[in-house]
Amino acid sequence: SELSVMGSEREKRKEKEEELLIVHFNDVYNVDEAEREPVGGAARFCSRIRQLQRARAEQGLSAPLVLFAGDAFSPSIMSTVVKGKQMVPVLNKLPVNYACVGNHDLDFGIDALHKLIDECEFPWLLSNVKLCATNQPRADVRESALFEWGGRSIGLIALIEKEWLDTLACIDPDDIAYESFVDCARRLAPELREQGAEIVIALTHMRVPNDEQLAAQCTDERDGVDLILAGHDHHYDVKPCGPNDVYVCKSGTDFQALTELRVRFGESQRPHVARANKHEITKEVPVDGEMATVVRKFRDIVGAKMDKVIGETEVDLDARFTSVRTAETNIGNFLMDVLRGGVSPPADVAFINSGTLRADCIMERGPLRMVDIVRLLPMMDDTVVLSVPGGTLLAAMENGVSQYPKLEGRFPQVSGISFSFDPRKEAGSRIDAETFQVNGKALEREKHYRVITKDYLFQGKDGYDCLSECKVLLDAESAPALPTLVRNYFVQMKVLNKMAGVGGANVEAAKEQDKSAVMRRALSKRRDDAVYKAFQAWKLQSAANERALKKREDGGDEENKENGAATKDDHDHDNGNDDDSNNNNNDCNEESEDLGLLALQPDSEALRRLPSCKLHSSLKRFNVHPEIEGRIVCVAPASSS
Repeated sequence: SELSVMGSEREKRKEKEEELLIVHFNDVYNVDEAEREPVGGAARFCSRIRQLQRARAEQGLSAPLVLFAGDAFSPSIMSTVVKGKQMVPVLNKLPVNYACVGNHDLDFGIDALHKLIDECEFPWLLSNVKLCATNQPRADVRESALFEWGGRSIGLIALIEKEWLDTLACIDPDDIAYESFVDCARRLAPELREQGAEIVIALTHMRVPNDEQLAAQCTDERDGVDLILAGHDHHYDVKPCGPNDVYVCKSGTDFQALTELRVRFGESQRPHVARANKHEITKEVPVDGEMATVVRKFRDIVGAKMDKVIGETEVDLDARFTSVRTAETNIGNFLMDVLRGGVSPPADVAFINSGTLRADCIMERGPLRMVDIVRLLPMMDDTVVLSVPGGTLLAAMENGVSQYPKLEGRFPQVSGISFSFDPRKEAGSRIDAETFQVNGKALEREKHYRVITKDYLFQGKDGYDCLSECKVLLDAESAPALPTLVRNYFVQMKVLNKMAGVGGANVEAAKEQDKSAVMRRALSKRRDDAVYKAFQAWKLQSAANERALKKREDGGDEENKENGAATKDDHDHDNGNDDDSNNNNNDCNEESEDLGLLALQPDSEALRRLPSCKLHSSLKRFNVHPEIEGRIVCVAPASSS
């Protein structure tokens, strides 16, 4: 490990302080403040850190050591437009001293992450993942760090869990080597102590059970860790764990809180947390002017890009509240078809509450711009894939129509199901179960269906509490966000349009044949083209989704995890065993204005059958042309209820 000495002259001084002050935070996505308390926001968050810095300086002590536990560059509306660049000056200005890589930091691919890291003025760490080709981490991501702070020698490692690696786009699992976080900690902690570390801190991006496992199994004074500063979970929680009462700290999300930890050193005992204070970032915290300028700059950049055309529609799209909250609509059909095909294999059913759609207008036929999508879907709604019994699915839809004809946001927009309901009947028994079908077949109450919906509904909100006990196949950290899927869908159509070529010569082949074979042939001579990069991203994301879903459906045991993972032979078969298929799986990581966003999510089957994607015969282009398909039928007019 490279010896790093950072900070002011105060940090470099030789006298040892009895207490080390650490500031910890994790999982920050939005630099703007929220409407509700705690409002958070980068400008107020920075102001609170400045207050802590001034207090330490007045006491003649070292500045707070600021440590970040991952997830900054995505997802948010702003990152959708500027691809995470807004976070670099924010993290630099706080300033962060060390950071751990989180799963969403890889949303735009490996190369994009490293471009962002190159602009950061502090080191990023990732200890238990390496590149297979070199058996080493990337040069700009360190395995560990050893540095002085407040006269103390600090050892730092960064650990992640294997569960989220299999859900990443633009990363081929064959290209990376994963080491158990426990084994890695036991390997690196002694090395750091031998080099003089007085304390070993683990930055982690894992779920609580894995953090607790780390605390329980890495307890030895030589190969154990003394403090776990964690991310990935978005709740606030600070508690001692394991036989040695090692503190595990989670500091919430979105700049809404930070944790001030005072670590005490003693001659007769290991370093330990003497005090942990939660600082909520409310409106009472003043705004830091310099940080506010940074936030305003990127807000202006995003605003300037809002007029960018990302697609087009052949029909008016009805997003009025009076429509989406009382009836099936073409915009609802389109979005739910995209959502259902956004995981691989496609879900059986997709639905959301219509309160998700916020535009409250008719989106006129013609070009669709970024601002249209942002107005329609202003929130980065997380999704989950659930295993839902047929009876529970029926109950969920009963809740959806229970308030009709009131303009309630719980009214559903759906894909993959159809039913009729009578609003004259009592709420809870309005749906005619005989009409309820899933993909054209009668509903089976005991059968489990793969359903993709919003995490918000899975949490029981808007009356959908019947979903809360369903088995999770893909959690909110692994499943794609709805606005991202919509943007990717237009990228997908752009790929198909480029495949069609001048005059649409290849369009029928693109429409009817297996897309992977067609795209390989069409792009074999254009290896550097943005379309090829999109194709590579699409292949990798499809495989990642299948691996993650397979593992969850198999119950998560180790044998099934092995069986659920895609083998290299599978990849070779999918790629036609072509040399160009395996040459550079990271092509998709490079930035491209043409591609605009993340890796493509739908697999070839979804490309082939999505009902909302129609062929525009005169222009030979794949465009949005949603149609009403009678999925939700009200058998009596609203006035009859």
